[in-house]
Amino acid sequence: MESITFNLPAPTLDALKEISERDKISVAQILRAAIVKEVHRRKPEELVAT
Repeated sequence: MESITFNLPAPTLDALKEISERDKISVAQILRAAIVKEVHRRKPEELVAT
């Protein structure tokens, strides 16, 4: 599995931590789900690596 690093503004990270604690899931799981959702939403031609 590849590794990705995110630089998030503090308010965004704080919101993710609150959601994580509320829903009993990790911030990594939230980000992974958001990425998968975005990839599935896009058309194949939009997913070309740059």
